[in-house]
Parts: sequence; C-alpha cells; structure tokens
Amino acid sequence: MNPSDSINLRFDHKLKILPEYYYAVEDGRKTFEIRKNDRGFHLGQTVLLQKHSESRYTCDNILVEITYMTDYEQKDGYVVFGFRKLFEIPGKFNDEEEQSDE
Repeated sequence: MNPSDSINLRFDHKLKILPEYYYAVEDGRKTFEIRKNDRGFHLGQTVLLQKHSESRYTCDNILVEITYMTDYEQKDGYVVFGFRKLFEIPGKFNDEEEQSDE
C-alpha cells in the first residue's frame, strides 16, 4: 500500500510540473513557481505538484505550502510564489476525492 491509499489528502490547487523542475523541488534547489494567477493563489494554500512527462502523469507528487507571493516585474496576470515542501507522495489520486479547483 502506498501512502496516498491511507491518507485523506487535501490541497487547494493541483499543478503539472515537468521532470527537470520536479527534481529541483524534490532536492530543495527550487522553492518557487512562476504561474498565471488564474486560480487565485494565496498565502498559506497548499499545492500538489504532479510530475508530468511527455503528456502523461508519472505518479510522482510533492505537496507544498505557499509562503510568499509577488507579482513584481511579472507579465500581467502572473505571480511568483515561494513555497516550502511539506512532503512527497507517491501514487495516483482519484479526481472525485481531490480538494482542487481544477
């Protein structure tokens, strides 16, 4: 049994992330995202980062918490949010059980 089978995972947003960026988050080198703010990101929200490779989900996930936000020097409608990694979660998530705004 993997951890996602035994916990009720709650998060505010779910985002795809390319493998090169996923690995940088995983090992702590990357602690921010630059994203279009079409989801209304806010401080304290949790984001499930899901590794995608060649248009398919790889079942690798990292849950992060937004700790800082700015739109300084960004394109209109874009934000930079800093985050702290909460934990890594292997496994696939059932869409009906997700707490997401997608």
